[in-house]
Amino acid sequence: MLLAATAAVSVGQVQLLSDHAGFVAVRAPVEALLATDSAGRAVRTLGPRLPRATRIDDFTFLDRRHGWVVGWNLNDVGVSVYRTTDGGRHWKSVAVTGHSMAGGSVATIQFLDLKHGWLVNQQPTAPDATLYSTTDGGAHWRRVRRSLGEIAPVLFTSSRRAWQAGGPFARSLYRSTDAGRTWREMRLRLPSNIRRASYDLPVVFGNRVLEAVSVLRRGRVELRIYGSPDSGDTWKLESSLKLPSSNADFCSLFATRAPPAVGLATSRVWRAAGYYAGSWHAYSTEDAGRHWHSTVIGRVRAPASCAQAPTMQALDSKTAWFRFTVGESDGRLYATKDGGRHWRRLRLNMP
Repeated sequence: MLLAATAAVSVGQVQLLSDHAGFVAVRAPVEALLATDSAGRAVRTLGPRLPRATRIDDFTFLDRRHGWVVGWNLNDVGVSVYRTTDGGRHWKSVAVTGHSMAGGSVATIQFLDLKHGWLVNQQPTAPDATLYSTTDGGAHWRRVRRSLGEIAPVLFTSSRRAWQAGGPFARSLYRSTDAGRTWREMRLRLPSNIRRASYDLPVVFGNRVLEAVSVLRRGRVELRIYGSPDSGDTWKLESSLKLPSSNADFCSLFATRAPPAVGLATSRVWRAAGYYAGSWHAYSTEDAGRHWHSTVIGRVRAPASCAQAPTMQALDSKTAWFRFTVGESDGRLYATKDGGRHWRRLRLNMP
């Protein structure tokens, strides 16, 4: 059922499946998961029906029918995984773990196929990050390892090869080649005298791996894209983009400003977004970083908040979604369908 445009919602996590289909987690004022088949012009509720005082930590869909939602309950601090195989008409759930209410605590999820999935329970104030896995589509979960190298999400690109980075607390990039049991830190050559570096999860195209690192150096933000032709054994700097920035620091337990958001659509088409001078600006390249072009996404009279770090999801050479937060809770979503030349705000509504 399509939702009437009566009450605007705050946008949380988003996921694009195609140039017109995607999913959006919202708070309006209760947590809900919405689906769209019209590039955001109309949305419908998808479920699951969450218990009272439950928030959506994360979600992922492989296609329109198969999806998983991580719910965290404020009353018992338990983390449950909800799964659907029929596009949200029916849901099943299982309790997996729990995390505290401390800032930054979250459980993130990923599925490689219909059977194999992983969940990382992250508690930065402990500090602790625990990896769980499932081989039956999320019906049962087992702990793989406690105390991962970072307090950050994990990305599996095969049943044995995985990466860990991303989020406000990650300080490096790690790789596992034994299904997450052991991890090795990747050594990327960063510039000297940096104040802070923020690592994204890598994007993998066959054996080629791309890694985005935002560096704060001498009061300027520099976006650096590293490439590896051999699945992470060797790395070189592919592109460097110096961004004008009014941000003094990156997200941490004590900082309030976010690094740029980056989306790598293909091995050559990259998108990024940064905030300065009262506006969000988009940066685009279609030749693997040799030339960058910038446009204004939207003017916002508020700094780049770390309440929810901004995200850029670039699907292909034309389509991308950019989400950011104004203040502590006003999540907004913008979209482009022409390669970043023009952006429009998607105003999602609920009855």
